[in-house]
Amino acid sequence: MIARILRFIGEQTPRTRRVAVALAVGFVVLVFLLLTLRDGEKSYSAHAQTRGLDIVFNEAPISGWQLEEMLVCFRRDDADLAVQSQGPGVSPLCDPDLYQVEHFADEEFTWPEAAHLQIARVGAGAPLEIDVIESGTPPLVLGGASLPSRSRILVPAQIWAEAGTLPLEGQITLGDTPSSGSQLTVIAGSYSINESLIWYNKPVEVVSGVFRSGDVVRMVDGADAGDVFGFIEPAGDGGAGFRATVFSSPGGSRLQLFRYGVADLQIEPSLLDRVLRNPILLALGVLLAVLGAVSSAVQLARWVWFGGEKAG
Repeated sequence: MIARILRFIGEQTPRTRRVAVALAVGFVVLVFLLLTLRDGEKSYSAHAQTRGLDIVFNEAPISGWQLEEMLVCFRRDDADLAVQSQGPGVSPLCDPDLYQVEHFADEEFTWPEAAHLQIARVGAGAPLEIDVIESGTPPLVLGGASLPSRSRILVPAQIWAEAGTLPLEGQITLGDTPSSGSQLTVIAGSYSINESLIWYNKPVEVVSGVFRSGDVVRMVDGADAGDVFGFIEPAGDGGAGFRATVFSSPGGSRLQLFRYGVADLQIEPSLLDRVLRNPILLALGVLLAVLGAVSSAVQLARWVWFGGEKAG
């Protein structure tokens, strides 16, 4: 088939052959660009210093939490308080009329599926506060007793500094909408979007940006919150809040950013982003620029060496 087409073109006039070759080259270039600039699988990452986040565990995290010491505030009206602890604890963050406060040491546990937590650290020297909005199925068991909804766990700052990172996996929202008395806001941070591109063997960062104080950040998949995985760690150097790092799996998820006073922003790469960050197109642009410079140099050399003789 190709041989017949080439033979047919060869039988045409020179002008027709030039037009056919130009159309063929244009078609090849168009197909190449469409393949190069098509949407690929995207993965998102967010790195933030925040005073709080919200998480719903859709499955057990990659690894458990291990804490040398913590106070557990069992909600009195929902709990079976036959707790086996290492002694009662005291904290101004847990009203004794509402909670039975117990001290635990050397605990290792994994959050159950559907557990809904609000994690916060307000001041520079404050403990890590973990409010159990929903206990999950089955509920977490500590000291022989189920941890009911509306309970609280407090981890001293020094203990958390020694424990290091704590893994998370599920639907995560960073920060809270700024309002009077709000203390769970994002302080600062950044995000990036990596996309898998054809002709290239690794994902490429196509979009990046920064978070402002008060932003609310989450990954979404369609109309629902998307599942992500990541971890939290102390802010270090006496900083307020804590550091949170979250990643989305490659797929069709998007980064949703609610900025105070602005409509919800859906952060996705555009065609221009792909053009400007695509290493193949950048390499081709450099190659064409070099070829153009070489062609200009050749033309200049011909003019210098032969132009004067023709004029004479």
